[in-house]
Amino acid sequence: MFFVGLKRFLLMLSLVCFTACSPAYYTLPPYPPPPKKQASVPSYPSTRPATKGPEVQSAGPVETYSQPSSTAGGPRVPEEKSPQRIASAELVDRARNLALSGQVDEALGLLERAIEIDAYNGEAFYEMARCWELKGNHNRALTFVDRAILIFEGRPERLKKAYLLKSEILMRLGRTEEAHRLRSMAQSE
Repeated sequence: MFFVGLKRFLLMLSLVCFTACSPAYYTLPPYPPPPKKQASVPSYPSTRPATKGPEVQSAGPVETYSQPSSTAGGPRVPEEKSPQRIASAELVDRARNLALSGQVDEALGLLERAIEIDAYNGEAFYEMARCWELKGNHNRALTFVDRAILIFEGRPERLKKAYLLKSEILMRLGRTEEAHRLRSMAQSE
């Protein structure tokens, strides 16, 4: 009886480890991208109890997304000035500086943490794509820039830079037709 329980435990543990180490680990939660801003959409107070977290100073502007209702059953998107959103944005800024100074592996580690904290941080996915591009892994860079494009939907400035990065990656992969199409899409944004 003891060995049956141990066997089940080990099976579950290996399943958890396998899924956490697989490429599917980096996929977005099953939640649609935030809707485009609409004029005069009523906002409802959060049903979450107010908690006082550690004071964190923002290193720059923080992305805003609409908050889905808590009864939707899906994962909750962090509120626009939540400690999670701010911490994730600060990690992205630190990672960007590390990547610029040539410490790409350290930057990738920070970006993974930023994505764990806020899975809707499009800047984290964009910077992750840039880091993989710097390392020469174009296919992996393409995966992350595609995720950034999904999140940036409805934000023309950010979508434009993601399209341009994807265009550069496609050019390096020899997919020039797609690259030219994306570059023209970026210019129309």
